[in-house]
Amino acid sequence: MTNEIEALWKLFQSLDIVWKRALKSKVLELAYPATSSMWPPPDIVKTKGGVKSNKDKVPKGYNVYHYPSYRENVNNEYSNSQGTKGI
Repeated sequence: MTNEIEALWKLFQSLDIVWKRALKSKVLELAYPATSSMWPPPDIVKTKGGVKSNKDKVPKGYNVYHYPSYRENVNNEYSNSQGTKGI
């Protein structure tokens, strides 16, 4: 093992800082197998109880499956403008 350790040490000295950190973390994993570089999640993620939608947010007469035609748009605008004038 002495030859291999010396070879690793020579390799370590010739590397730049990024590769030195990577090699050091791998050697630490080999030397101390009980430790881990993984961390537990900070909080428990809630997967149940999603946000409830409010049906009052959808405008009256709105249908997601029906795209109104030009005539229907004109009729709606005309009926809305007639109702506000108070004839």
